[in-house]
Amino acid sequence: MPRASQRGLTMSTKSLLRELRDHRVSRSAISAQVNSFFTSLDTALSLSCYILYNAGEFEQLVSKDINPLDYNEADKFSDDLAAISFLRKSRFLKTGINLKEVALNSFEAAEEQCRETNRNFRSLGLNPNYKGSNVWLLHAVTQKIQKILEPIGLGWYKELIDAGAFGPGSSTSIRGNDTSSERKFNSELHITSNLYRVFWKRRRRLYPLWFTRANTAEQPILQDFSRVVTVPKNAKTDRTIAIEPGLNIWFQKGLGTMIRRRLRRVGYNLNSDLKNQRSAYRGSIDGQIATVDMKAASDTIAKRMVEEILPPDWFNALDTCRSHRFELGNDVRTFEKFSSMGNGFTFELESLIFVTAAAAVCDYLKLDDSDVSIFGDDVTLPSSAVTLFTDFCKFLGFTVNTQKSFSTGYFRESCGSFYFNGKDVKPIFLKENPSNVERVYNFANSVRHLAHRRAYRAGCDARLQLCHQMIVHSLPSRLRLKGDVNGGTGCIHSNFDEAVPRMLKDGHEGFSFMSLIRVPKTASTDHSGLLVARVRASLEISYGNSYPLRAETNLRYKALRTSQWYDFGPWF
Repeated sequence: MPRASQRGLTMSTKSLLRELRDHRVSRSAISAQVNSFFTSLDTALSLSCYILYNAGEFEQLVSKDINPLDYNEADKFSDDLAAISFLRKSRFLKTGINLKEVALNSFEAAEEQCRETNRNFRSLGLNPNYKGSNVWLLHAVTQKIQKILEPIGLGWYKELIDAGAFGPGSSTSIRGNDTSSERKFNSELHITSNLYRVFWKRRRRLYPLWFTRANTAEQPILQDFSRVVTVPKNAKTDRTIAIEPGLNIWFQKGLGTMIRRRLRRVGYNLNSDLKNQRSAYRGSIDGQIATVDMKAASDTIAKRMVEEILPPDWFNALDTCRSHRFELGNDVRTFEKFSSMGNGFTFELESLIFVTAAAAVCDYLKLDDSDVSIFGDDVTLPSSAVTLFTDFCKFLGFTVNTQKSFSTGYFRESCGSFYFNGKDVKPIFLKENPSNVERVYNFANSVRHLAHRRAYRAGCDARLQLCHQMIVHSLPSRLRLKGDVNGGTGCIHSNFDEAVPRMLKDGHEGFSFMSLIRVPKTASTDHSGLLVARVRASLEISYGNSYPLRAETNLRYKALRTSQWYDFGPWF
């Protein structure tokens, strides 16, 4: 296999790279691979999925579901879960479902749910559900949040200044492929009136390097609403997000970071979902831990509820930095929710609410809360606490997703980990049409890893071997780059003897293999925003005046190194 040189590519390598980039797999070959996957599972349910796929009944196919309580064996459940999950997130299927309309209907339903919650919390004494355990739990949540967040003091403002950050995506003013911090530091002007009154006159004292006279960001543009748009989610619905004014995002992310730090001090680490995943594993074995998921959690954080449970100083800070209104179509309306997806502190705020609610329920029931864990709207807690937790969440205005929450039986799922009586039964999702080389690699790797999990990682389940071979052989042999798992989607993950890699030379231990990699395209500038971004990021490596563009990459063909090769074992 030709190697990339330091100074350039040989003609043969350029030709290979062009072929790797341009090769396309036929529709008939892709259909054959999908059919092979369903037949490899060889269950009654996978057969029905096979029939629906070939009949073009895609809406029925992506709507299929199973109940884990109907199963006693991990292997049978794993097979059927794999069948119904395989195409559930496929955006290339023509289901006939208006994905945008479904998403917008859900958004409106969530706003109505928040409106009802706001009415209930506006006059708590008149709320018929404000009684019994809900009174005790609401008070407990309020106290726990106050203890976690601590009062705002003198050092609080400095922490907020240091914690502020831009997100990688678009704002109401910065769009396109260049949504970098470098551009935003130089050009971002959008800010809501509430935040403008608090921040703008203090901007140079707070950020002297950012807001200089040489900087173009002298006059703000008041943007008093976010823009609600839809983005892809799965084969049944899109997802709604609210694109925020850019300067608001800076402070929202700073507040989110501060909440994250305070949660970590009391044992809840939002930088990792490992505890949730381990709890799912344990719960699937002994049944003592439940995994709970919320329905439209980030869209149902009602304003009055947040005002009730947060300390006034923290509520005012969050309220100042959020968008109070939104634009949808030609209408501008007032939010019933406090924050939405797209807001820089929504993830941390919902985590704070749910984890304190779960801990309060454990206190009320006199249960150990050491198994309480949180990651956004993914909650783990003792199984015996689920009924009261569900009722209390309803009182707070949330809805537990009973189809994705598990407190009985052998199955648990949290943060992308799926376990049935201790066995890893995580399915694969064919999200994109595997028509080009990189997607073929990804598809082949997904099937190989699934076969590996099904064989308890002692080898690979031979029932999926034919499917895997069909995917790999849809490419000409010269395009089948085989490598180690650390090659990501740039190669076909293979055993050592299948890939036959090169040994490293010059006394280095390990091996090299050829892989495709995506290298970000860059832009270059000398404006002051670049300097501020460099200082804020505290980069150890200087990139000069260049910075990467969002979602803009070049394909490269490169030798990667590994010191230890992962072996999948034999097919059996």
